[in-house]
Amino acid sequence: MRVPIGSRGQLVEQRSRDFPFNGSPLIGVHTPGTVERVLPEISSGGGRTELNSKAQPHPKHPRDSRWPMTKPLPAGRRHPFNGFPRSAFLGFAERATVRGFRNHPWAVEPSRLFALLIAACITLPAIATPARAVIFEATVRDSISGKPVEGIVLWSWEKKDIEGTSDKDGRIVIPGMMPGDFQFQVKAVGDDHKPSGVAGKYARWWSPQAKHDHEREELERKLDLPRGLDVASLARMRLAMGIDGFQRNLDGLTFDLSGRKKAVEIFVEPAATITGRVVDPDGIPVAGATVAPAKTGSGNSLTGDTRYSHPTDEEGRFTMVLPAGKQFAYNIVAHDGTYEEWRKWANGHSEILRTQPGETIEGLEIQLTRGGTVRGLVVDAEGKPKPDVDVRAAAVDMRDNRYYVPMTKTGSDGRFELSHISPGEQHIQAAPFWLRAEQAPKQSTTIVTVESDQTVEGIELTTK
Repeated sequence: MRVPIGSRGQLVEQRSRDFPFNGSPLIGVHTPGTVERVLPEISSGGGRTELNSKAQPHPKHPRDSRWPMTKPLPAGRRHPFNGFPRSAFLGFAERATVRGFRNHPWAVEPSRLFALLIAACITLPAIATPARAVIFEATVRDSISGKPVEGIVLWSWEKKDIEGTSDKDGRIVIPGMMPGDFQFQVKAVGDDHKPSGVAGKYARWWSPQAKHDHEREELERKLDLPRGLDVASLARMRLAMGIDGFQRNLDGLTFDLSGRKKAVEIFVEPAATITGRVVDPDGIPVAGATVAPAKTGSGNSLTGDTRYSHPTDEEGRFTMVLPAGKQFAYNIVAHDGTYEEWRKWANGHSEILRTQPGETIEGLEIQLTRGGTVRGLVVDAEGKPKPDVDVRAAAVDMRDNRYYVPMTKTGSDGRFELSHISPGEQHIQAAPFWLRAEQAPKQSTTIVTVESDQTVEGIELTTK
């Protein structure tokens, strides 16, 4: 026989069905004597929760039952008996079935009890047997000489208290680690605690025992490419084949610490160093300019970000520490300003460079250029002007770095004026942009020959 449990004044709790164990709404039933202990604990400020005596449908289950509801539990508060979140509601039982043990203050639905027992079987062994701490050990060696390296720091930007520094024997010991996967960032003593592409005089690192393939040494893939092609053409062919050719190995190192007893080996590769200065078209040093590497033939930076960008000092001089290209070629871009700043001159570019680990190139001079200007209109598919659309110039020779190419926005009439464009052939493009400029839809891009101090008019681009 289906009857209300107990009498009015008896406290029950009804859950919404977003609970992982999707069972009956009825969770527990408490005797009237329990009410005085429960209400002060779950209400705000230690006072009683006001019960609504008017019956109303449950907000998520209007067809299941009608419950006189209370207010939802306050944010962040949990039921003192079962710890369910605030999506639970309290109220007087209107529909329920008497099932012997349900009149007990700690009564639980059978379906929910079964789920709780399963959860207990999974979690109790872990609670009863806490994981034993692991001592992580590593040896750091120079990848060229094989000698131990002192002063390399393994650290974590998430767990600030975990850190270890290599001693004169290259040995790092970090006690108190927990079993499982853990990712370290790499830096050198004296470097800031922030992810970086260098660790002192080193710019790559890898470990044969690292968990992920990209954290082990990336070896260059040998390709049967035509001979006699220039570097930019070879780079474009590599990209077309989906092969970058640049050895990355400059991110974090992840290790599985479960059951690890032997020290891991970490190899660090000496960086290439490039020094020089940036001058304007008249040969005058430019302070506050930016130099950044570009993957020759891609129009992109080395790493898809600006981590190897460096400013020039008051005399226009700079020092760059970056990964060696080895068989991979890159060039250096000089930009008059900082990121998203265009001052007076257009970008300049160095010759194409191939660097080796530990190599130093001195006296590299990069000359900024006198730029040209392009004016035009951006419209939609119906020919209507498109306001507030980004427009950029990307060099056809792909020796630029996309973070420092000229960019502007269309006005309310869809028109734009794009300045500071380096002389030569340029893709003039309306957003959305493609990583490789030549892959953009034909209607949203056009190639223009730009000359110093000259303006090209009448360009029309179509975008969505």
